[in-house]
Amino acid sequence: MLKPIFPYKGLFDSHAHLSLIVDDISSLVKSAQEQKVSKIVDVANDVDSAKKVLENKKKFPNVLIATAGIHPELVVPGSDMFEEDLNEEKILNKIYDLDKLIEGNRQDIEMIGETGLDYYWLEKSNLPISQINKSKELQKHLFKGHLELAQKFNLPLTIHARASYFDTIELVKKYPQVRGIFHSFTDSLEFAKEVLDMGFGIGINGIITYKSAQSIRDSLITLTKGKSINSPEDLYSLNIFLETDSPFLILSTVKDRPKYNSPQYISLLWEFVYNLVRS
Repeated sequence: MLKPIFPYKGLFDSHAHLSLIVDDISSLVKSAQEQKVSKIVDVANDVDSAKKVLENKKKFPNVLIATAGIHPELVVPGSDMFEEDLNEEKILNKIYDLDKLIEGNRQDIEMIGETGLDYYWLEKSNLPISQINKSKELQKHLFKGHLELAQKFNLPLTIHARASYFDTIELVKKYPQVRGIFHSFTDSLEFAKEVLDMGFGIGINGIITYKSAQSIRDSLITLTKGKSINSPEDLYSLNIFLETDSPFLILSTVKDRPKYNSPQYISLLWEFVYNLVRS
């Protein structure tokens, strides 16, 4: 029997980027704990940020869940993360570096990612089709490397799949022993069901509170229909998880809008979701 993707109870943040907010995360952790958020998955975007995540983990070993991974936007032209000279050989070198980092910190790293595919900005760009296709192929190459690492180390993935669900699922299905969570899920109910049927989870964040997100709200209501959702654990049992994606995607329900999103708002997200599925 497969282990749960996340074995934690109570409120926890299944996807946050603490190192993108502040260097000293003490106040973030304290604020989260004051709101009864007991665990935070601190997500890396590249090898350097994974090292920062590990530093944070040492400071808060009972709170933070460390990941190591390389974001697909590394090969998306126009992204702040874009590295222009990357090719398959250089991506293999980056996967090798990631492999060694995980191997050397196996007791501290509990997830792989953020990884996946992002076609959103590519499809909106004016790039030549040849450059778009090149980016997609390099993204697949990078994602495949993460899937192989997840299989090698028996670790779950935190997956970024933006405007790319068909290709993402096609690749994931080639690694049936791998599990993980499709974070910031915003696609159709049909895709959500397929992801859940595969044994993967989906991550719900502040987007669900936006006026434009009625379809996400409808999907969550359908996915939880007939289920008794009285606690966060009831939601987790369906492989549906809460996340902030800090510092991004702050809830529309947060008053006196702060400069950035943070894990403390998981409590407000749970309140919103609870009222939604119970109504």
